[in-house]
Amino acid sequence: MSLSTDPADPDVIPYFPPPRRKGRTAAAVIVAVLVIAAVALGAGWWFVANRLESELDAFAARLATDGGHLTTAERKRAGFPFHPTLILTKPDIAFPPGAPGPWSWSGDRAEVGVSLFAPGTIDVALSGASRLQAAPFGEPLDLAVEASAATAQLARDPGRETAVVNIANLSIATPDGETAQIDSAILKIARARVAPTDERGQAYSAGLQLLGLTLPETKTTPLGRRMAQFLLESVVLGPLPPSLDTPAFQSWRDAGGTVEVTRFLARFGPLTMTAEATLALDGDMQPMGAGTGRIQGFAPALDALAASQAMRLNDANAVKSFLALLARPPTPGAEPQLTAPITVQEKKLFVGPVAVAQMPQITWPGLAARQNGEGSAAGAPPPALQGAPAQANDDDPVTPAPPPPVQMPEGR
Repeated sequence: MSLSTDPADPDVIPYFPPPRRKGRTAAAVIVAVLVIAAVALGAGWWFVANRLESELDAFAARLATDGGHLTTAERKRAGFPFHPTLILTKPDIAFPPGAPGPWSWSGDRAEVGVSLFAPGTIDVALSGASRLQAAPFGEPLDLAVEASAATAQLARDPGRETAVVNIANLSIATPDGETAQIDSAILKIARARVAPTDERGQAYSAGLQLLGLTLPETKTTPLGRRMAQFLLESVVLGPLPPSLDTPAFQSWRDAGGTVEVTRFLARFGPLTMTAEATLALDGDMQPMGAGTGRIQGFAPALDALAASQAMRLNDANAVKSFLALLARPPTPGAEPQLTAPITVQEKKLFVGPVAVAQMPQITWPGLAARQNGEGSAAGAPPPALQGAPAQANDDDPVTPAPPPPVQMPEGR
């Protein structure tokens, strides 16, 4: 007898070849694909982590060259496999004089990461207590800062760079123990990667929103300590170079650069205030501009001033009656709204013809600051402010330049 594959032959033992192992072949292919994917993922993670670390080192080197620094007590990698991350322990960063410095920040821990699926966006997360030192308007600040959550996203595309910062339950304390609380803060900044060539081009945009701002106990006002909401949105127009130093701002001013405050909103006690304005720098590099402001809730605010004895009751009632004649509801049935021109000139803030506040003086590195109270040596305002009246309403244009200052009465 012999083996044969012909089942019709009676003298032959039938032979059937074993079936092909299709399952094992498919499994081998899947394993091979997974191994290749794992190797590619690991290589991609390693490449992006290396690039992230190189960019951080390059940034630190640029800061050191300019007179600042970026240091850490320890640095390690994390976030495998999809989010390469650098964990920085005890980070300390300082910017040299000039914009945006001088200021410094130090904290307990920072995480800087990039998603493999969005390599153009850098994610930053801060945790623990931190310290912020700065000198806005020449006044030094030394603040202890703590938040339950603080994150930022930094993105870059061919036309601009953007940064979005989100902070929750923020606590800010001064060395003398005064503490302010903010429930939520959102900061958005965008910068054109190439400076515009004329005064109509957009160089920067910025927006800040604070919710639930509670002032320190020593800063109690007749309207209370808590501001429900603060919102500011603005656009910087004109050829402002990325260097943001004093000569850059001087060139920007001379080229007709302006800041458009597209939206301002503040809710403080019974008051709701909104405004839009156009601002620029005068010949002394101090703010000047014109806009329109609107106020609702002035009647209960004046009652609060009288109740706290910050204003005599008869004066408060007289002002309330006078403002009620000028105010009108923006929509039928709404609360009366007072609309008035707002101007900033010679370091004073005017609402209508009344000087209501002294503006803080900006101290520019490399420029001798004028003493408070001196007049401005300002030349002609930028084109955007020449002949551009602030509209008190749709029917009544108001010239932006205010009359001579009128001091408000003591009211006592």
